[in-house]
Amino acid sequence: MFNKKKNKNKNIRVATSDLSIISSGVKVAGDITTTGSIRVDGIVDGGVFANGLLILGETGEIKGDIKGHTVNLGGKIDGAVNAADKITLESKCVLNGDITSKILVIEPGAFFNGKSSMSASDSEFSFDDEK
Repeated sequence: MFNKKKNKNKNIRVATSDLSIISSGVKVAGDITTTGSIRVDGIVDGGVFANGLLILGETGEIKGDIKGHTVNLGGKIDGAVNAADKITLESKCVLNGDITSKILVIEPGAFFNGKSSMSASDSEFSFDDEK
């Protein structure tokens, strides 16, 4: 009863039909773009762009830029991170790159080496900038 672990993402709901998963042990070379949400537990050597939620698990690694509506980072990132709404750097996150978002949450233990900018509106968020 008292030993239950709290789910950090308990308030985040993702339709599984719109969720792409890059599992641990998978390596992708090149950019990934999805109109839905994505979870990365493997390695991506390129950018990751999602219209929905973008989750980088603790075992995940992205070597490229990231764009998403809401971005939760638990792994390693070498690149810029942009979110239309919110970026969360979880306690195991290692980020080398700049951040742009309306809301930024940095948990104790997260490592962030870069600059942060606060965006004013969703209108600054577009995939067209990357293509």
